[in-house]
Amino acid sequence: MIQNHNRKMFLRNGRCLAVSLCLLLACAGIRAQDSISADTMELLSTQHLNSPAVPEHFIADSVWAEAARDYQAGRFDQALEKYRVLERNNLISADLYYNIGNVCFRNSDIKQAILYYERASRLDPRNEDIKYNLELANTYITDRIEAVDELFLVTWLKKAGNLFALTRWCRLNILFFALTLLSVTVFLLSRIGPRKYISFWLGCIFFILTLCTFAGALYQYRRVTDQREAIVFSASVTVKSSPNESGNNLFILHEGTKVRIEDTVGDWCEIRLRDGNKGWLPRTALEII
Repeated sequence: MIQNHNRKMFLRNGRCLAVSLCLLLACAGIRAQDSISADTMELLSTQHLNSPAVPEHFIADSVWAEAARDYQAGRFDQALEKYRVLERNNLISADLYYNIGNVCFRNSDIKQAILYYERASRLDPRNEDIKYNLELANTYITDRIEAVDELFLVTWLKKAGNLFALTRWCRLNILFFALTLLSVTVFLLSRIGPRKYISFWLGCIFFILTLCTFAGALYQYRRVTDQREAIVFSASVTVKSSPNESGNNLFILHEGTKVRIEDTVGDWCEIRLRDGNKGWLPRTALEII
């Protein structure tokens, strides 16, 4: 009896130790995600095109500060050059892309403005300033393409996936996973009673939330890393029926139009528009978002 009791105590302590280690790793992951978010994703409030976004961690940075001063003084070419320096140094930030989009818009370079607003929107899908400026820039392009109606469920799922940026989804996923492990631990260590019953149902709820937040993080990851969306950069380009110059002319697209790349053959890309029309364009006419 004493041996059986000791064995049960050993197994119980072993489970507690394993779960504790998992919780420590989860907490470390949450802290790591917080540092990534603070460095790359968070946006302070801005006023559309009146002033550039200035993240707190860049206030002391001379290049960013000089670019902001140039922008506010109307020296847009100088501001753009400095923002390009930050971009060439592999800075990935919704702030940076938003500011470059604003500078390009001020310089009447609409296609570049749309490109960078789209990139900023991928990193911060709920930012109202980015949405507003992107919609404003799209009113200046020639092509007016109406999107094909999609199932309400697909629209709802997309909206749900865009509730948070990638890093926020990751933090929530780690949090709910840790709470699931904690609930399982309480369930295993509890005797029959209210605590065991409550921990079981809490564990089920936290597990479902873990799956939902994982799906949200996966959606945002695929959205951020998607290389199949592009902006037309040629002033005008003829869409062909086949990937060569001898193909039949289908229709003409103008700069600033957003397309989705369906296939690639040599130097040609098969593109699809929001209204479902398809055709082939030279790769050089497109810029990947």
